Amino acid sequence: MQLDILQKRNVLLIIFLSIKITIMVRYIPLRYYFDKYLSKMQKDSIDLQHFNYDICLIKRIIRFIPWKITCLMESLIVKNYLFKYEVYLPISVGVDNSKEIKAHAWYIGEMLEGFHEIKLLKNDE
Repeated sequence: MQLDILQKRNVLLIIFLSIKITIMVRYIPLRYYFDKYLSKMQKDSIDLQHFNYDICLIKRIIRFIPWKITCLMESLIVKNYLFKYEVYLPISVGVDNSKEIKAHAWYIGEMLEGFHEIKLLKNDE
């Protein structure tokens, strides 16, 4: 299958975002990028139906990234990618109620079974 120039550009953008987000999440403390990515959690309904192809492309490409992409990293990659279309996607972070401590991040406004969304606040709030 041959990719046209726009598809090649999108693939390169997703790879670049994967590298950028991985470095950010692994090596920079959350407090430095919290305001830009996680603090504004508007709950307006966002229709992602127009971006199904793009989101599927992101999921397909990050499967072949040679390092582990966590759910937080994937959510931040999708958020950054859709920003070019002026879609401001809220990211939700939640914890599991069970005895083990489990956390999960997602970018669609629906709750995942077993996870309860937590409100993220900065230390000074």
